[in-house]
Amino acid sequence: MEPAPYGLPSTVNTLVAPDAMIWTILRFAWSARAPASRRCARTAKQTRCMANDRRLVSALFVQRDGVYWNLEGVDPWDEQRDARLYPGCAPVIAHPPCARWCRLAGLVEARWGHKRGDDGGSFAAALAHVRKWGGVLEHPAYSDAWGAHGLNIPPTGGVWVNADWDGGWTCYVEQGRYGHPAKKATWLYACGVHLPSLRWGSIPDTASKALVSWCGNQVRSGEIRPRVGKDGASRTPMEFRDVLIDMARSVAR
Repeated sequence: MEPAPYGLPSTVNTLVAPDAMIWTILRFAWSARAPASRRCARTAKQTRCMANDRRLVSALFVQRDGVYWNLEGVDPWDEQRDARLYPGCAPVIAHPPCARWCRLAGLVEARWGHKRGDDGGSFAAALAHVRKWGGVLEHPAYSDAWGAHGLNIPPTGGVWVNADWDGGWTCYVEQGRYGHPAKKATWLYACGVHLPSLRWGSIPDTASKALVSWCGNQVRSGEIRPRVGKDGASRTPMEFRDVLIDMARSVAR
């Protein structure tokens, strides 16, 4: 499906195209026609199952004993639980694997034969969960998954823009502004949530406090910044985690 043009709502956190009103009418008309599983909407079944704990959210595709583990009101789904099979019905924070979608995916495919985009359906499942139950999905900036799933590319530097015809929104943000030692440029996809004003902006890669490196790659002469390995690079700063949890909890129930 062709990505939707940038659209409304026109708040301080969003980017609006000149013909936004026309596109808004078309977008909501299309959304009304879309199957319920593709829209960011509450269902009667979901409303009933949320009645006992209105603050509960589920963290999908996360690491056991990681930053989402043992948090009150957070139900973590690690590899063993297989978040692709998440049955609902709480809003979600999704961190699907990125190795087959990131900037190095082409190199990995050429060197080791792991096909680009072959993630076992993890990203597609995460996207479907966010659309169905509401919440937010996090992936590296410039992820090939956006184009493969028909999502609009957010502008580097910030603001929320319309992502698709399903009520989704997307933005660029750097986790280095929330305590990560590296820049960690990130794209978010959100559905059915309050869209917060984040710490917008972009710094050059050379200005980050640390390098992301786990394959012993060569760096320029005179480089003295510390290296962050694979585990450290994938870790979500607690301050940024809390932003994502608050977004998920803002889903109307």
